[in-house]
Amino acid sequence: LADDLIIKMVLAEAARDDSDICVCDLPNAYNQAERTRKVAVIMLPETARVEDESGREMGILLGTPHYGEETSGDELERTNVIDLERMGFKQCEGIPCMHTFWKKGRDRPHVLIRLVDDFLLKVHNDPEFTDLFEAAMKKVYGQGVKFDRNAKEYASYVWVRDRPRRALTVRQPAHPEQVVRRFFPQLLDGVRPSKSGELKKGENLHTLLDSLKLPPQEERNKHLSREQKEVQEGVGALKYPAKTLVVLTLPLHRLSQVVAYPPPRAISAMRLCIELMWDAHCRGDGITFGGELDEGGLTVFADGGHAGLDKSAPAELEATGDAQWGTERDVYGLIVTNNGGAVALQVKKFQSTMDSSYAGEGEATLRVSDLVEHAREVKCELGVCEPNPTIIGTDNSSNYQMALGQASAGRSKHIYRKWKLIKQRLAKAAIRLAEVPDKDMPADFLTKWVPRAKLEASVARATNSRNAVAGWEGPEMPKPTGKKKKDAAS
Repeated sequence: LADDLIIKMVLAEAARDDSDICVCDLPNAYNQAERTRKVAVIMLPETARVEDESGREMGILLGTPHYGEETSGDELERTNVIDLERMGFKQCEGIPCMHTFWKKGRDRPHVLIRLVDDFLLKVHNDPEFTDLFEAAMKKVYGQGVKFDRNAKEYASYVWVRDRPRRALTVRQPAHPEQVVRRFFPQLLDGVRPSKSGELKKGENLHTLLDSLKLPPQEERNKHLSREQKEVQEGVGALKYPAKTLVVLTLPLHRLSQVVAYPPPRAISAMRLCIELMWDAHCRGDGITFGGELDEGGLTVFADGGHAGLDKSAPAELEATGDAQWGTERDVYGLIVTNNGGAVALQVKKFQSTMDSSYAGEGEATLRVSDLVEHAREVKCELGVCEPNPTIIGTDNSSNYQMALGQASAGRSKHIYRKWKLIKQRLAKAAIRLAEVPDKDMPADFLTKWVPRAKLEASVARATNSRNAVAGWEGPEMPKPTGKKKKDAAS
């Protein structure tokens, strides 16, 4: 499957160069794949002989099912790749489910990505190619192929465009309402968990999440309660809207850390996360690519200058990594932006214990450089290779100096290998490091609770909200208004 980074990168570049976005859906896709698995036929004994209407003897066909099997997906994958190659598409090396079509005389390719039987096609100023592709797909897969030449939705993402400004805002309007209706429908009537007894006096969502802990193994029951299962299902459901509602990222990660055996008040924390999600949804939060962007970004810090969180991310790729060390919940956070908006945004728990702050920061820098290398490859396949190294910001001086070779390992030789790969990427000019002050660190809100002003500024920068496209053209976005109904607490 094409991952979220690939999808967002394609949308970001479509906004940049004002490409058309088409979506194609194959009908009855698994049955159209060429079967490669062996089948067998068992003939029935004479005592149970069965014949068809013409008198021919019938048997039992043995074979694995089309649906719910990895092999079925493999067969569809192989069939799609072969068919696209026949049409002239080339599969991108090292990038799953992405194909390019280079046309003579053009400086960039037409790009296709696949999610099983759903295709997204980015076509740059070439309506004739769109016509030919639609005809080819219908010839190969039948007239039942659904083809949208002016698509506004793909893989749960819905977008609205301002083509004169070359801006595109992507949201996920369906998921938030589904989550609310399933786990806290009272919110649709204006009943807020934060005002209806879910919080104790003097408590807020942050302190509640920090208080949640997994009980010792010997104190756990053999089976989860219905409420605990509801928490697990709710956390899973919240992960989908969190792809564009980035304010959910850290609270949801905190809650996920106890999801293996949710403690008693985890249900309250889940409902408060749903309220947070709903507020962001009703504000129209999303991720915007393009528009009027500030130049330089974190490059300013690398050149000895200063740029606050009020400045937008640049049009080029940019990344930041931050870490929290010495707590019960040591994590690192990563952001990669392209054309102003976040194409990757993650919070991860360290897999091993960090014995110093700069070891944790080094891990964050290493992991975000992995994402940067992948994103640079995607951009090259899109025909817009980055000419300069991608800036990666860090707010830890020791990490910065170690990566640049300005300090010796000293008593940290046991973790020195961490910086070897970073140094290799610096040497080949794939990345460039910038030391960013803590108050201006864009990824700070992913690893710790920060003041409201910094949180809002950080989210605005990650989502490029100042360039958000006005006018919602997708499904109507209901708001939590209205009085509490008599049965709202049921």
